[in-house]
Amino acid sequence: MREILKNRDFVLLFTGRLSTNAGDSLYSIGVMWLAFQLTGSSLFVGVAGFLTRAPTAIQFLFGPLVDRWDIRRIFVGTQFVQGLLVLIIPIAAVLDALSIWILLGVIPVLSLTNQLAMPAYQAVLPRVVTSENLTEANSLFSTAAQGINAVFNGLSGLLIAVVGATALFTIDAVTFFIAMILLSQLSFSAADSEDSAGNSDAASGYFSEIREGFDYLRGSLVLQIAAIATFTNFGYGAVLAALPEYANSIGGPEAYGVLTATLATGSFVGALGASFISDVQYGRFLLVGYLTTAVGVILAVVLPGIVLTAAAILVASVALGAYSVLTRSMMQSVVDNSLLGRVMSITQSAYDVMVPVGSLVGGFVSAQFAPRVMFYALGGIYVVNVLYIAGHGTLRSLPKVGDMDQEMLRLSTKN
Repeated sequence: MREILKNRDFVLLFTGRLSTNAGDSLYSIGVMWLAFQLTGSSLFVGVAGFLTRAPTAIQFLFGPLVDRWDIRRIFVGTQFVQGLLVLIIPIAAVLDALSIWILLGVIPVLSLTNQLAMPAYQAVLPRVVTSENLTEANSLFSTAAQGINAVFNGLSGLLIAVVGATALFTIDAVTFFIAMILLSQLSFSAADSEDSAGNSDAASGYFSEIREGFDYLRGSLVLQIAAIATFTNFGYGAVLAALPEYANSIGGPEAYGVLTATLATGSFVGALGASFISDVQYGRFLLVGYLTTAVGVILAVVLPGIVLTAAAILVASVALGAYSVLTRSMMQSVVDNSLLGRVMSITQSAYDVMVPVGSLVGGFVSAQFAPRVMFYALGGIYVVNVLYIAGHGTLRSLPKVGDMDQEMLRLSTKN
């Protein structure tokens, strides 16, 4: 830990990411609640969730840019643009011009800009820390981020109740500008790939690099793991869309803040514990983790009262935090560095592609029936995942992350 914290670039990357995470927590809660407040409909909450997540489906298009562009400039540019975009919401509110249509217009542009920043964070980390410290660095990143999320998710509910949802967007804009200043101080700037710079203006080279990333992943176990996560994220997106109405029915914005804070707290605990279970077989972890989450999600709407509901969500989300750290570390330690930006963006697109679809479906179903229906559906999806992995000998027997290699995951530049 001390060795990592002495690394100037890591500290700048870490603090910059934390600043963004703090604002993102307030923003994500504010968007969903403001959509519900402006319309009173879970359907529009689902639309807001769809527009927030939909651009992640094309994140793979940004992978080659991350591999060839100056990463420091990517960070500075994206943080500045996002800060300006977020300010539109409070300015519109001050001018008494805020409507659901302005909110829905800002969301996808902001999310699209973020698709360039996210793979940049993931691609730069293995270049600023040693491979021996990679899992610890990822755990520290995720643990601190989830801790920030837990605090600010809970705080957002209180702020909404006291000063209103639009105040959250002003704070969010400030965090983007703080992150921009911190990340501009990085000494690390350019990608390691030497041959990519020479083709930076060639469209044919760009599309060739995208194909190279897909070819590298074709037939791999990484794609199978991503497919499982994609299936799960459909249900997760549906629950996110149903959550504001469900929380409102059991306590209003304060309950919403409590539940979202609990979700982040569970992920925080899981991320914190990831480094302690790095010696556990990855396949076994998937089985136990998915089963635990399935039980927790279903109990969240079976048990009465906000306290028991929050406790069940806490249990359900612990495995999710650990899964995120272990899976990211697995890819960062195994994948060829020259392809890392593309691989991370492709897999992230696969993970997230169904979240916006789930948000639309979840918003519609919640508006027509009841939000708790989506919790039962998500629990069922996790059970299906457990059965699939249990019946898949190769996935079930995957060793610990540190023992994996490209051949074991069927990754090859010759595909």
